[in-house]
Amino acid sequence: MCVLSRRCPNKDSGPLPCPNTTYGPGGSLDCQVCPAGSHCPSAKLSTHIPCRNGTYTDSEGHDECIQCPAGFKCPNPATSPVSCENGTFSFLGSSQCTICPAGYR
Repeated sequence: MCVLSRRCPNKDSGPLPCPNTTYGPGGSLDCQVCPAGSHCPSAKLSTHIPCRNGTYTDSEGHDECIQCPAGFKCPNPATSPVSCENGTFSFLGSSQCTICPAGYR
């Protein structure tokens, strides 16, 4: 019987572990590539792990999420960072830009 985090391509052999950047739900014939907006940091995962706020992966098959760079916002973990508008700023790992306070530029 195929178990979580393993792929079972043949009925007459044991399950094979899925490598990092992929995952294998129970009963899988093949490993699934980790989708954009998530990461698969180790082998034998049964599901992908969503990126936390302020990080992203804008393509499939990542083993870690990327921190949003300073001067950008990352409101959607499955898309590339978006530059902050004039009059706003952000620090490393921000999901939103912040309006410059009065007396600053």
